[in-house]
Amino acid sequence: MDVKFNGFDSKCLTFICNSTVNRPGQLVKISASRVVDKCGSDDIPVGITTDVRNGYASVLIRGYFEVAHNGTVTPGYTKISACNDSMIKRDQQYGKEMLVVGAEANVAKIIL
Repeated sequence: MDVKFNGFDSKCLTFICNSTVNRPGQLVKISASRVVDKCGSDDIPVGITTDVRNGYASVLIRGYFEVAHNGTVTPGYTKISACNDSMIKRDQQYGKEMLVVGAEANVAKIIL
């Protein structure tokens, strides 16, 4: 038997996005009213894109996702910030608390 979290309590919102948000799987932050931009170093992600089309992005703001991490993330409630738009890191000072249900082979399994 395998443990699965896909679909757990998933909630997505649609935002306007600029041209830097151009693919699913990007960590994003709110940059203006109803607008998201890709995360840079030390940004706090609001979520991760699930679809990007015609200047709009569907953003998973609640639920389960997998993302690369820099090796500092451990299972349990952990404060997280972005390294860039596709990788997270542990950030006990400024990060947003998220539930890490797995962290192996540089892939973090997160529930927002």
